[in-house]
Amino acid sequence: MTNTSKKLIIYTDGSSKTDGSGGYGIYIDCKDSAYKLYGGFPSATNNQMELFAAIRALENFKYLDVKSKSIVI
Repeated sequence: MTNTSKKLIIYTDGSSKTDGSGGYGIYIDCKDSAYKLYGGFPSATNNQMELFAAIRALENFKYLDVKSKSIVI
């Protein structure tokens, strides 16, 4: 059984523009607070940014749920 008092929910998204630049966003929903992380690269695809967002979110947490609209996650 999961201890919901320490549960985090993380939403991720990634995108790229026609000029080849890409960005990612992460929203971390904690019980009492929320955090936003974001960044980008001068050259990236949409799929790279979707995956990077999920990887970046996972790097710092042991237990979490990742929510993403991407089918590659």
